[in-house]
Amino acid sequence: MSDRVKPLRLENNPVRKMVGSFINRAFTFYEKYFPGRLNIEEQVWVKDVSITMKNLPPQFDGFRIAHVSDIHLGTWVKPFMLERIAALINSLIPHLIVIGGDLVSSATLEYLPHYEEFFRQLQAPEGVVVVRGNHDCYAEKKEFKHIVEQGGGVVLDNRLLEISREGQKLYLIGLDCSYYHQDDLSALLPKLHYKNANILIVHEPDNADQYAASGKIGLQLSGHTHGGQIRLPLIGSPWLPRCGRKYSRGLYRFNRMLLYTNSGLGTSSAHLRIGCPPEVALIRLLIQEQAAGKG
Repeated sequence: MSDRVKPLRLENNPVRKMVGSFINRAFTFYEKYFPGRLNIEEQVWVKDVSITMKNLPPQFDGFRIAHVSDIHLGTWVKPFMLERIAALINSLIPHLIVIGGDLVSSATLEYLPHYEEFFRQLQAPEGVVVVRGNHDCYAEKKEFKHIVEQGGGVVLDNRLLEISREGQKLYLIGLDCSYYHQDDLSALLPKLHYKNANILIVHEPDNADQYAASGKIGLQLSGHTHGGQIRLPLIGSPWLPRCGRKYSRGLYRFNRMLLYTNSGLGTSSAHLRIGCPPEVALIRLLIQEQAAGKG
């Protein structure tokens, strides 16, 4: 039995279909006459984000996490760019690398094997952890995990991972794709204590208020939205995906918990970004209060 998901049916709404058809035609024209390609050195915004975490052990003060999401290999981002993306991530000298899902798109699954070498190139003493995004669910889960693990990464699919320093611990909770209801935080909550430093990694951001209600999560790292991909003055983003419409970009606070939504590196089928550059976030965990800018 296959564990791939089935594509969702579009809403039977004539207005939405008409608008969608117009947008698709416009993007097709743009891609034909103005083909875009990602320039890693010039276009990617390295966002430095300081996060003050309650209950963070002093041993983890200054701990650096390189957070990358939504590469969507095979659309805007091409395989030859992966080496430069790895070099950019490594140049940040992170302690941990988090890949927040959507390595490929539903129409570019054949590019997934390119990631084995990509993961081998990444350098972080605490390793590389990966969660699945909604597009990754179109691939066989077994194949997805095999490719990540062959490259030295770890897939957190409703799993808990401990990082230890001098007897103190930082806990990573990785959830599977919530877009297709594969996530299950309830099974992991009994293993967590509210006095610990707990970081939740899940592709989609919009369940953050529910996750925060547990009182056991200090930080959530998500992607999925591409930051809207197109952001217009006064309007913002005219289109955001399901499960990414409430917390589309940057830093949000929920009492005890903070959420950071990464704008991602790649694009959807529309291969352009306007007012929303591709992003690699460097998350710095701090025990002392410092300003944390909102993107």
